[in-house]
Amino acid sequence: MVMDIGLFLAGVISLAGIYAISTLGYNLQFGQTGLVNLGYVAYFAVGAYASVILTIPHPGPHAAYMFGFGLPMWVGFIGAPIAAGIFAYIVGLPTLRLGIDYFVVVTFAVGEVLRYVLSNEVWLTNGLTGFHSLAQPFRESFGPLVYEYFFAGLMIIILVATYLFVNRICRSPFGRALKSVRENESVCLSLGKKASSYKMKSFIIGAAIAGLAGSFYVRFTTLARPEIFIPAVTFTALLSMIIGGKGNNKGAVLGTFIFIFAVELTRFFQVSAAYAIRISPLRTLATGIMLIVILRYLPQGIIKEVRVKGEELGR
Repeated sequence: MVMDIGLFLAGVISLAGIYAISTLGYNLQFGQTGLVNLGYVAYFAVGAYASVILTIPHPGPHAAYMFGFGLPMWVGFIGAPIAAGIFAYIVGLPTLRLGIDYFVVVTFAVGEVLRYVLSNEVWLTNGLTGFHSLAQPFRESFGPLVYEYFFAGLMIIILVATYLFVNRICRSPFGRALKSVRENESVCLSLGKKASSYKMKSFIIGAAIAGLAGSFYVRFTTLARPEIFIPAVTFTALLSMIIGGKGNNKGAVLGTFIFIFAVELTRFFQVSAAYAIRISPLRTLATGIMLIVILRYLPQGIIKEVRVKGEELGR
């Protein structure tokens, strides 16, 4: 039996839109600045939990967790990137001074440590149980079927706004300075530009965008549990960026939609549980083959990074 194609597409577009927002932030960190952050999921998770804690009702006397501020949902969407940005600043102070090899290892460890904290600090995150049945924006204004289309449209609007914001950064003198840090940090320093400051700003902005994506992800799934925030979230952004084109924002969005649709396509057909178990490894295999083919024939991604002739540092 085939699922309704309209609802399927709406759901996949919503998911792809959320991940595309996340990939834009990762592209700013890695694609533009050269920061290989393998703990990107940590900021996705911080934004998600910050959004939830700010907006859920105050817990009752028998609840395991202590905090719930009951604020409007829009406060959660604003608070999520702020919380993720603050967390990035705290993490960035010691880690951005490390060499690239150590930075990669430490950032990955940050993601794993945070997931451990989310699982065990019950007073703050409700532990492994997490939060479920979360409210969704404007849910009461639409019927159950129409809402899927509304949410997909909302994600496209947020994605476009994020794209314009990131693209504005990349085309500015600040964005060109980020590229100079990526290409040759020594040259950047010799020209009197403080590379550490540029890296920190890029790290914080990228993390804030991840936090925004995380806040919408938990509204899409209506769940916030530690098991959701695994390294696969980071690698989704990384692989999407590689597929679309490193350092190119259009490529980041296109690569994400291609990747998510490729992964989710097999879910379109409803099959028995036994077949679903068999299909899952094939889905991973197909994704891997797609990545290998793209790297073989399009090593710079589907859309190459646009390099402006005569570009000058910070001008």
